[in-house]
Amino acid sequence: MKNYLLIVLLMNCSLLFCTEKHTCNCQDTNQYINCLIRKANVYQEKDDLENSILKYIEATSLAEKQHNYHASAVIQNDLSQMCYNWGNVYAAADFSRKAINYALLTTDKELIGKTYVYLGMYYCEMGKYNEGIDMLERKAIPLLKETNSELYICKAYHRLIQVYGNMQKIPIALQYMHLFDKLTHCLVTDEDWLHYYKTKLIVCFFTKQYKEALSYAHKSMILTEEKGCYNNNNHQIYRTAAECYRELGDFTKSNQMYEKAYLLRDAAILRRQSLQLAYYSADHRIKEKEQEIGMLQQQQLTQEAEMLRLRNWWIISISILLILVWFLLYKRQRQKTHLVEIARAAEEKELQMLSLQKETEQRLTYKYIEGLESERHRLATELHDDVCNRLMGLEMKTRSLTSEMSTKAAEQIEVLADIRNRIRNVSHALMPPIFQFATLDEMLKDHIRHLQLPEGMQAEYTSTEGADWGTIPEKIGFEFYRIAQEALSNSIRHSRATLMKVSLSLADGQLSASIQDNGKGFDLNKKKGIGLRTICQRIDSIGGVCHLHSEPGAGTRLEISVRI
Repeated sequence: MKNYLLIVLLMNCSLLFCTEKHTCNCQDTNQYINCLIRKANVYQEKDDLENSILKYIEATSLAEKQHNYHASAVIQNDLSQMCYNWGNVYAAADFSRKAINYALLTTDKELIGKTYVYLGMYYCEMGKYNEGIDMLERKAIPLLKETNSELYICKAYHRLIQVYGNMQKIPIALQYMHLFDKLTHCLVTDEDWLHYYKTKLIVCFFTKQYKEALSYAHKSMILTEEKGCYNNNNHQIYRTAAECYRELGDFTKSNQMYEKAYLLRDAAILRRQSLQLAYYSADHRIKEKEQEIGMLQQQQLTQEAEMLRLRNWWIISISILLILVWFLLYKRQRQKTHLVEIARAAEEKELQMLSLQKETEQRLTYKYIEGLESERHRLATELHDDVCNRLMGLEMKTRSLTSEMSTKAAEQIEVLADIRNRIRNVSHALMPPIFQFATLDEMLKDHIRHLQLPEGMQAEYTSTEGADWGTIPEKIGFEFYRIAQEALSNSIRHSRATLMKVSLSLADGQLSASIQDNGKGFDLNKKKGIGLRTICQRIDSIGGVCHLHSEPGAGTRLEISVRI
């Protein structure tokens, strides 16, 4: 039917028709949906189909957006009831099936059971008794009993009794009537009692209890005539009453009832036709609104296209700006990288220069030390071979010429002998040590033992016991020996100390020496003579480390070490 097809079209296009604004004091969307459903029901009762449909459509749109499947199921059930009241049971069944699909997405068993009741009723009305009975008995009633929904159980019983009566299965109908009688306490409204009386009327008619059937028919008539319980099938009450009077032989009242039944049937048809006319008017107005919405959509599409063009323009502009910024950052990064490379190259050049300078200094130091040792060797040779020999010859001649010397002459000869011995010791000290025949430990110990110390000064020497002094390379041993000589010489000449301590240690491949005194000390920032510079040069030449500690009045300590 045309009205059913249009309703389906409207429900499928519900998002396009929700343009009418409503005033409702609701706090959230779900309350607003319920408000729309109530308004739709009110419009339906007033036969204002246009506003009723629009309210349902708006409610459906909001419910779908909110994923409110409960409200969607309720709306589909209401639409199925609307179609059923119009006399279009097929459209009602379609909406009821949609309601079941929504209801199954919820956990509300009572809602699912009610929806099964509606669909079962529509199947029975369509003549699909087996499907209707299966829907009511197997699906609807167990769920409704589980949720204790007695009122809808009564509706299911009412339809099952009617169907089994039409199928001439009277015992089953009587069983359901017995169950229905036990639930009369849940009947509240006149409409509920009307369903009960109509059910009793049907059962009594099928069991040929015509007088009792007439009593229930009169109760139903009172509800329809005096209390206004309207139903499209109210004429069936009068027709059943007419058949009861006919079976009882009262043809006059039977004819009266038939006339009343036909009048009610014609009124129902007229009402349905008036509803269809109202619907066609609503159809026309809705189509006009659809055209308006189409124009609004066209304007919206135009605006969206303009917004899209502006958005694309902004995207392109921002992209170009980002590319420009990236290019500038890239160029700046390249400049930084280039500067870093230049700085690295300059640093490498500087390191090369420092290395070259250090190599030059070491080479000069080697030459200086070699020259110093060569000069020491020359002086030692001259003193030992020339001066000492001449002094010894002079001493011998003097002794031979003065056989009867005076005491004073003998003292002068002893002084001359002492001078010769001192010069001889100096020449020996100047000679480079020969490590082929002695170790560094032995040579330092011997050197300290033969030191010519001032009166009141002592010298102590200690070394690591059990160390393998033969593993010390000759170059390192030679430099350590010369450094100790220079430090001891400086201490004897300048420190005015009473005690000098020399210690030599060898452990884990580390050779260390310490020369200290308890003399007057000096300020390192003010004094640094040739001897100290020579010591630093010697220790640098073998890759060692030198630490000098001295303060005025606190003595001096020299520590040297090297890895061998």
